[in-house]
Amino acid sequence: MDTDQRRSMSNRYDRWQALTLEKREDLTQKLRTYKKLDPLQQRQLKERFGKFNKLPKDRQQQLREKIKKCLPRIEQMHWSG
Repeated sequence: MDTDQRRSMSNRYDRWQALTLEKREDLTQKLRTYKKLDPLQQRQLKERFGKFNKLPKDRQQQLREKIKKCLPRIEQMHWSG
């Protein structure tokens, strides 16, 4: 393992340690859910989020706000139907 790989792993570990416990648990749960998906669904999710991550940060924020506004309506439709 060269120094760049070691530094990269160390940085990832430091970022993980800096997260709050709730955020860590949330990410762990999301990873478990992701691993339960079949490979095709995993690939589709990767592609979708890859496109999202390439957007400018301000556009990502706008989309997150839009999703938060729509979420209660979507959940209402999901549970009522």
